[in-house]
Amino acid sequence: VNGLSRGGELALLLGATFPEVTGVIAEVPSGVLWGSCCSSANSPAWTYMGAPLPYITAVGTGMAYPVSEPGGITAYADVPEFTSALAASTPEQITAATTQVQKTNGPILMIAGFDDQLWGACDLSQYSVDLLVSSGHAGKYPDSLLCYPAAGHNVTAFALDWPTTESMYFDESGQYVAAGGTPQGIAHAARDADTAKRAFFGANLR
Repeated sequence: VNGLSRGGELALLLGATFPEVTGVIAEVPSGVLWGSCCSSANSPAWTYMGAPLPYITAVGTGMAYPVSEPGGITAYADVPEFTSALAASTPEQITAATTQVQKTNGPILMIAGFDDQLWGACDLSQYSVDLLVSSGHAGKYPDSLLCYPAAGHNVTAFALDWPTTESMYFDESGQYVAAGGTPQGIAHAARDADTAKRAFFGANLR
């Protein structure tokens, strides 16, 4: 399975839940489950067999801050909302919401950008990395996290056919959301990530 953003969060969850999944690519994912971002912040985003899965409330007390983008556009970085939500959660709540990626029946490739201004996917992916290492999964399978320093929530710009000069932000319901990175950094990350994904597919597809 291969997923992007919330889809990356889901890709990790699918691998951890269904043994027939033998490989996962999670792009700018989260290793912890979040609540719904599109209706009530206090409703679950994911269920299994009709029951809601534990999650962190999607909106914290942190305020999105403005970022000046090329062309005079002002976008807003949402990452404080996620970092503040985690800071306000207890260790028990975070543990309950952490995807049990060590149960995945195959390798996991995570791809993220260090300058992710939407939800900080490198930090959120680290929850999965820690479990993969501590459980021995990373010793059995070639798990990896690629975290690109000058990219953000946009390391799949090539796959989405976006110009890198316009990948530093995106329009969401009439408001620009900051994604992070630089055009050059996004271009490098997108090309390298594309190569890594193709290699992963070539090595692991059956």
